[in-house]
Amino acid sequence: MPADTFRVIRAKRWCAECGANYQPRRGDQRFCAKACRAAWHDRWTRWGKRLVDAALAWRLERRRGGWSLMTQAVADIVAEERDRRRKRQTRIDEQRSARGYAAPAPTPGRRRLADVLPPRNTGDRAA
Repeated sequence: MPADTFRVIRAKRWCAECGANYQPRRGDQRFCAKACRAAWHDRWTRWGKRLVDAALAWRLERRRGGWSLMTQAVADIVAEERDRRRKRQTRIDEQRSARGYAAPAPTPGRRRLADVLPPRNTGDRAA
């Protein structure tokens, strides 16, 4: 029997960093290239160092405004990650539309709990 008869054919995936469609060589591969893997790890290392510095300023040094540094660091990280994910999804959608796939339906916005619950009775209770 030929050697490649039992070779496992893996489905294509989307790169976790850039959103490119690629054929993985291993079952646990998440990135299309070494550059994407390095960029992802560099970003996580940078974020971790920033959060550790903010936590040390807050807890060990008892520096004034330490908690604000920490929450600002988290807010910056969240904003950067949202922007990166939005760009990645845009690239995936462009590649899908180029191949003839239908565009995904837009996701509805967040609903408030007050919009879901029935209205409260605001009548006069003293009666």
